[in-house]
Amino acid sequence: MGIYDMPPRAEGHSIEVASESPRRFLITSRLAIAEAGKRTTLTTITMNNTSTFSSANRKQLADLLKKYGTMRDKAYDNYHSKYKELEQSVLGDYAEEQKGVQLISEIAAAQEELDSLKENLSGIGLELDDKALSISWSAPKSLNERIEQQIERSIGKKSDIDTRFDKAQVAILTASTLEDAQQIMKSVSDE
Repeated sequence: MGIYDMPPRAEGHSIEVASESPRRFLITSRLAIAEAGKRTTLTTITMNNTSTFSSANRKQLADLLKKYGTMRDKAYDNYHSKYKELEQSVLGDYAEEQKGVQLISEIAAAQEELDSLKENLSGIGLELDDKALSISWSAPKSLNERIEQQIERSIGKKSDIDTRFDKAQVAILTASTLEDAQQIMKSVSDE
C-alpha cells in the first residue's frame, strides 16, 4: 500500500504511513459512527520534516525566493505593458475600420479646449462639475464670504432652524392642551 492509498474507513480506524526518506508523513484518519446516523470527523494531515538546512542555506533560499518574486513582478509588468500596446493597436485598427479616426481627433481637440477653459474658470475660483457651478479650492476668501452673506440675507442661517425648533419643542412640552401643541407644530412647519 502506498502513502496515499488508504483502506476503507471503519469505526475508530487510524492509520500512520511513513516514507523511507528523511521526510516523514503522518496521515491520520478517523471515523466515528453515532447511533442516530453516520458522523465523520475531520481528516488531519501533518508533515514532520527533518531538515538539513543550515542558517546559511535558509538565507540563500530566502534570497533566491525574493529574486524569484522580483522576476515574477517584472514578468507581470512586461505582460501588462505589451497588453496595453496591443490593445491600443487593435483599438486603433478598429477605429479606422469604423471610420472613427476623425471623431477621435475632434474629441481630443475638444478635450484640450475644455481643459483650457476649466483651468481659466478655476483661475477665478470656480469649477463646473456635471453642469453645476461650485467653488474651487483656490477661490478667494472674499467669494466664500459673499456667498455666505447673500444666503444669510435670503434664507437665514442653519442655526436659525435649530433655534426655532428648540423653542417649539419646549413650548410643545409645556403646552396645556393637545390643540395648543398641534398649533405650535403647525406654526413651526409653516415657516
